[in-house]
Amino acid sequence: MKIYFTVWANIYVIGKNPGEYLRAEFEHNAYQVSVLVQAKDLYLEKDLLIGFTRSTIIELSDENSNRLESLLQPSSATPLLKLLTDIRNRVVNVIRNFGSTTHIPILKPDFKNPKACLQAWDAHFSSDGKSWNKLVEEDIHSTDFHALSGFMNVPGNLRADKWPIIEDALRTGKIAKPEQEFLTNAQEYLEINNLRLALIEAIIGLEIVLDEFLIRKLQLSSEWIDELISRIGLSRKVDKHLKLTLSQDDFNSVKVSQVLRGINWRNQVMHRVGDLPDAVDPVQLKESILSIINLCNLLAKKREEIALLQQ
Repeated sequence: MKIYFTVWANIYVIGKNPGEYLRAEFEHNAYQVSVLVQAKDLYLEKDLLIGFTRSTIIELSDENSNRLESLLQPSSATPLLKLLTDIRNRVVNVIRNFGSTTHIPILKPDFKNPKACLQAWDAHFSSDGKSWNKLVEEDIHSTDFHALSGFMNVPGNLRADKWPIIEDALRTGKIAKPEQEFLTNAQEYLEINNLRLALIEAIIGLEIVLDEFLIRKLQLSSEWIDELISRIGLSRKVDKHLKLTLSQDDFNSVKVSQVLRGINWRNQVMHRVGDLPDAVDPVQLKESILSIINLCNLLAKKREEIALLQQ
């Protein structure tokens, strides 16, 4: 027995040949799962091919037992939706955090109305993988497709060269580094011009990756770094400690003044006015957020390099 359903999301796929199928296969609770992305309407921009898709297909099969068949019973719509939700959110979480793909949200569906969700997800089943039937035949007349499906009008980007990393993470169950979710969120808020939340998420990511980088670089115990964190503020760690722990070239690549400016604005949001000051220039704020994200990516790269050397 096989079931497929659709993750609705506007995604630009960018790469040398994004029109090729991007496929990944993995196991989830002994079910065989495949993920399929294919971009269409290709065009060339700055020597890169860009394609577009609105649908990512997820198919699961259970060839050696009748578990899926039992979930097709009308009384099992809620357990089926819970299974599909777990698989969907696992795939989405990996694409978001390992592919840095925005505007493809984790869903918490209404399990009291499972048929409406299954219909919005365009769920189908097949006994042979050739002839497919809708899981929900009747018209539910749901009024909120976007809420049920998680579909967002704002598009995200997926670089095709990141797909092998996504595929490996799905297959092995690899968990993204803790700062990555905050950086993806920051980029997402930045793209919809919610600069306050973009700044907050980016700073949280910086706090995480900076401390982990310092632990690796200085070979400190977690107890010692806890003492360091409690006594030294984020601005000082960026301004002073990075100068001592990064190479001159790496430190020069960091736009420290923009990072420090962003930290100062975050402090005003969190500890004073609760919102960004009216005098903040949006252009400068966006520059600071991007500088913070770039610093996080640099520190994450250096952290992993040090970890490899220390193995």
